[in-house]
Amino acid sequence: MVIANQQGKITLVNAQTEKLFGYKRDELLGRPVEILIPERYRGYHVRYRTEYGDAPRLRPTGTGRELFGLRKDGTEFPVEISLSPFRTKEGILVFSAIRDITLQKKAQNELREAKEELETRVRERTAELVTANEALKAEVVQRELAMQQRDSEQERARRLEEQLLLTQKMEAIGRLAGGIAHDFNNLLGVILGNAELMLSMAPADASYLERVEQIKMAGEEAATVTRQLLAFARQQESEPQLLDLNRVLNDLEPLLRRIVKENVQMEMVLARDLGDIKIDRSQLSQVILNLVANARDAMGKGGRLTWKHSMRISARPMRAIILTSFPGRTCSCPSPTPAKACTKRP
Repeated sequence: MVIANQQGKITLVNAQTEKLFGYKRDELLGRPVEILIPERYRGYHVRYRTEYGDAPRLRPTGTGRELFGLRKDGTEFPVEISLSPFRTKEGILVFSAIRDITLQKKAQNELREAKEELETRVRERTAELVTANEALKAEVVQRELAMQQRDSEQERARRLEEQLLLTQKMEAIGRLAGGIAHDFNNLLGVILGNAELMLSMAPADASYLERVEQIKMAGEEAATVTRQLLAFARQQESEPQLLDLNRVLNDLEPLLRRIVKENVQMEMVLARDLGDIKIDRSQLSQVILNLVANARDAMGKGGRLTWKHSMRISARPMRAIILTSFPGRTCSCPSPTPAKACTKRP
């Protein structure tokens, strides 16, 4: 504790003040209180002390100012000071309670540094977490893409396997149809042969001739179906001949309508003055069947299947091209046409 008069002279100090500032009591009595303040603050303190003397008042400890004390050895230390004025016969005296807050300041500094260090670590850790999160997101995206690619490859493999199984089934059906057609053709040969024999041997006015003619016509129609089955099974020898494409299509139309799905509406637009083409009939029938079957398979949800063809003269001499078109696809079939031509999926 330090007591000073209105002139700022020290009138009394206690033992704690001597210990705190390193002065003997006699060295402080009668000296201005500014001796206990660092020199850079003394001018300000004199003005403050004069103003305080004109209007003395109680000032609690800690008024928001940062105050320092000065020891005899010249070292500075942070302090908190509370002022209490009181009146005496000699005038107003001011009691100054001085407390060394070095340890408190040190603790505050350490706390501030620890807080700053913690904030720095939090920012660094946050940045690391953000980086790790971005890397994790990228990894997740890569894994999702890999899974999608794997699923796509599995789906593609599944479709290929289904196509292979379908091809194998079609081959088996073709072999079965070919075998049946051969056996049925042998039976038709007997029926047609006997019908021809009966027609040649019977008198012109025989009553059963009309029935024999009907048997022969039915046998010829059955033979046409047999040839179509053989063409489907690809077991008939190639016999190129001049054919009217429109007539072939008209003959095949009932079969074509049977192989398309119920939800597919089929329409045939036949060209006029198309001319004849030289090709094996069974192979041409196979080409037409393949085109229609491929178009049917491509129309999973049904729709309208339109057959349309025309003829164009190519630059090569004595060569014509039959253009067969479906919606979205055109297939050119040279004349004469190989057996495996024009079997692309429309």
